[in-house]
Amino acid sequence: MIVYVKESFAINVNTIMPWVKKTINIMPLSSLDDVKTNDIIVISKADEDFCNNDLSGYNIVIYEDFCEKISLNIIKEFQDNYDYYYLKNALSVATNPNTISIISGSSYGLFGIDTSLLSNAVNFSLMSQDLYYSLKGIYYVWRKNRNIKNIVLCVGYYLFFYDVSKTQNSTEIQRVSKVYNPLFDDIHNCFLLPPPKKHSLSK
Repeated sequence: MIVYVKESFAINVNTIMPWVKKTINIMPLSSLDDVKTNDIIVISKADEDFCNNDLSGYNIVIYEDFCEKISLNIIKEFQDNYDYYYLKNALSVATNPNTISIISGSSYGLFGIDTSLLSNAVNFSLMSQDLYYSLKGIYYVWRKNRNIKNIVLCVGYYLFFYDVSKTQNSTEIQRVSKVYNPLFDDIHNCFLLPPPKKHSLSK
């Protein structure tokens, strides 16, 4: 299969490259005669002259429609897995040698501490994050950044008796599936780990 790009002022081969696997050939379209039945042609809505051709026998992808669909799916993925991306990013930033203070724990830390008022601090507290995974995040950062001078652990009394990996709450156990296991490869005390719920792609 070859992806042909009808180059115009709106798109060219370089525009399409980031969207396609590196193993797939991408070429500018010079003639429809070159296109085989399993090839794909990417065109822009802005290329009116080409769009007015009879393209019924070809696999056509409209660039603008494709971008909109991908963008909506990226937004949906981020919304469905916000905690994963939030924690992944916070842990990554915390490993920067400039970070000297880290904050972990449950929602007390997430909503109760404004890191913009602190210098060189990163907060990776999360809703319903238990003590085990709070410490897991601290240890992860400390192994990669030995410049850490301050560690704040935000807890309530219940945190010492709470284990998210043993919860019966289907929403909370999904945190192990969707957040902690992908990041730390650790299901802790979870006996049966449900697969992460995934949204269906927009059609």
